[in-house]
Amino acid sequence: MLGLAEETDSFDTTKSDSTVLVLDNCISYSEGRSIQEDLVEKRRRGQIVDTWFFCEHFDTVTLGKRTSARDIKKAKELKRDFDLHHVSRGGELSVHCPGIYMIYPVVDIREKGAGVRDFVISGLEAIREACSSIELSKYGEFFVDQCRPAVWFKPHIGAPKKLASVGLKFEGAVSNHGFSVNIDNSLDLISKFDSCGLSGDSYSTLLEECRSRKDLKEYFNPLDFRRLIRNKISSI
Repeated sequence: MLGLAEETDSFDTTKSDSTVLVLDNCISYSEGRSIQEDLVEKRRRGQIVDTWFFCEHFDTVTLGKRTSARDIKKAKELKRDFDLHHVSRGGELSVHCPGIYMIYPVVDIREKGAGVRDFVISGLEAIREACSSIELSKYGEFFVDQCRPAVWFKPHIGAPKKLASVGLKFEGAVSNHGFSVNIDNSLDLISKFDSCGLSGDSYSTLLEECRSRKDLKEYFNPLDFRRLIRNKISSI
């Protein structure tokens, strides 16, 4: 069973219309896709309720439909260092690695009465709210870029840093693929590419941003934050 833990109504015991699945250990991207594709098919058939699947992957680069020829060429040249996958979602090249928290919603947005854009922005706002709950907020502002949907941190001094991304596809009204949050990952793989069309130095992690402030060095707990973000986003 892949060590998959099921948390049903973990955060809101009054809800009975959604399920949370959490995989604590890293898995390959292929394994993650297999799990989500199975969930999507069951959701489309009405065999399961809305499901939020959380996991992390080993080093992987995925190539969305809008990935540039240059990035495809570079990824193929470097692929001995990571798994490489062409994927059906929109968007450009994306990086996955341990510490980047993957949030895979399998949600029927028609039943929620939501449009695609509303669902995307609601998910990003939930991530922003989770980020804003940590003490880092006194050093800057977390915000959602609605033009190129993502969550960023804008420090009072310095350039904004991207912390969360989204790349979704819908099978009928059911969501596939998902969101990612840079919690405590290395930036080494990201720095090799223009991930999502941005240079590597445009990215950061929550842990890195906290470590760079003396009073927050020992404050941030990545495991607690994972629980917080599961709570926030699975409630949208």
